[in-house]
Amino acid sequence: MKPSFLILSMLILCSPLFGQQDTLQQTIDGLLIEEQTENSVWKIKRWFYEDPQKLSPYKAQLEQKINLLLQSPLADFDAYLLALTMSGELITLSDETGKEVARMHRYYRDDMRQTADYHSWIWEDSVYQGQRSVSGLLLDLLGHVSDLDSQEELQLALANLEDCRLKMFAAASLIRRNVPVPAEEMKKIAADDEVRSTFFGMLEEMDKEAIFPKKYAKQPLLARSKMVDWLTYPTELGCVPGRIEALQEFRIDYDDVGEAIFYLWKFQKKGETEWLVGLSGPYLATEVPTANSYGYTFSKFEKLTDKKPEEHFADIMELIDSYHEEKE
Repeated sequence: MKPSFLILSMLILCSPLFGQQDTLQQTIDGLLIEEQTENSVWKIKRWFYEDPQKLSPYKAQLEQKINLLLQSPLADFDAYLLALTMSGELITLSDETGKEVARMHRYYRDDMRQTADYHSWIWEDSVYQGQRSVSGLLLDLLGHVSDLDSQEELQLALANLEDCRLKMFAAASLIRRNVPVPAEEMKKIAADDEVRSTFFGMLEEMDKEAIFPKKYAKQPLLARSKMVDWLTYPTELGCVPGRIEALQEFRIDYDDVGEAIFYLWKFQKKGETEWLVGLSGPYLATEVPTANSYGYTFSKFEKLTDKKPEEHFADIMELIDSYHEEKE
């Protein structure tokens, strides 16, 4: 006896796959509905991280809706981040989107305070920190479009902004688009402790690290930058250190990856004389020079004089080892 059409229809409607497809389509449609935009962006981002293949059948709809979203007043930080995350893998951004993102960045560029001594004041300026985050994201996103308006905005940002973190995003996006970046701008970015390692890592991902200024493409300098970048996190020092100097290098031979290099640093908070200690790395000897460190960059903010360098190193290693063991 064959099952009736009604029973088959009910089985299909009640299946998890059908419900999921319905939810996906409704969520995609919700991108352009003001009351649903925020939740739709969050859900799509989560699905993309969990299983990109789940979204593949909806590529055309996602591409259309996300482009329209970025061209609308509904676009916000999370929408730009979603577009950046999915661009190149699942969606292509249109020239019209590029023009609108460039227009939005011009607004930020015109409004942001810029001075040569920006490191002396930006860490206490919450408004600038917010502007900096959005500006960097927009500049990064402009590396995934191809219109001339956005190229011009990237070049203007690179030439006129003092903040080397923003210069870095502009330069990386131009390089991604195969547009030459002036050598003097490359040197400015590479010379900056806050962004040197991040910039080198961006070029590594594009297989273009060979164009990084050779003077700064040295592992101790990349490790120093990694330490400084970590210290700028709001939950850590919250700014670049007033001074930072190499303390000692440590090497460990691992059975699976070979020799790994760790760098121990001493640093001072601005306006203070007490030396504190931090660690960056490890870097595999087979990969140097590289921005790829493997999760041991950290500081307990202990005083240099409290222990010998070897003891500082051992204590940080033990702490990070314990953290990784707990996660497993």
